[in-house]
Amino acid sequence: MDKHQQIIDWLRLMGFDSEIPESLSSICNHSTAFIWDQLMQNGKPKHEVDSLRNNIIIRRLKTQPLNKQDEFSYPIKEIDLYIKRQSLENMLIEKLKGKIKENEERKYILDKKCKMLEKSIQEAEETLTCSKNLTPVELEENPNTREITVRNPS
Repeated sequence: MDKHQQIIDWLRLMGFDSEIPESLSSICNHSTAFIWDQLMQNGKPKHEVDSLRNNIIIRRLKTQPLNKQDEFSYPIKEIDLYIKRQSLENMLIEKLKGKIKENEERKYILDKKCKMLEKSIQEAEETLTCSKNLTPVELEENPNTREITVRNPS
């Protein structure tokens, strides 16, 4: 089997599903044969690499808990991203708790204000009812409705 066909078979094994470019034959020659041999011998399929990466992450997490991962001299990108994500989520949760508390305080103040306004409306309605129930004599005595006061019948 010629080198060109071996490379195509290896690419398929690695999971390359697209059409093989025509330019592959130009870079697959005797001067690059050693490089292609090294790639085909040492290259791993994507699913195998993912499995190895996951096993490394699991082993690392079994060795040290998540909060002590910074003690290692080499970081693992996935663990660092997870820690950053957790930190951002915690910050967001704290912000949302603050907003919730602020909204609860606003609701409490608005409820108090609503009760005060309802009481004021009730007092205004009582005053209006009293002013409507005045006798005609009282209306003639005080023609200005702003000066009408409720008299004690005694």
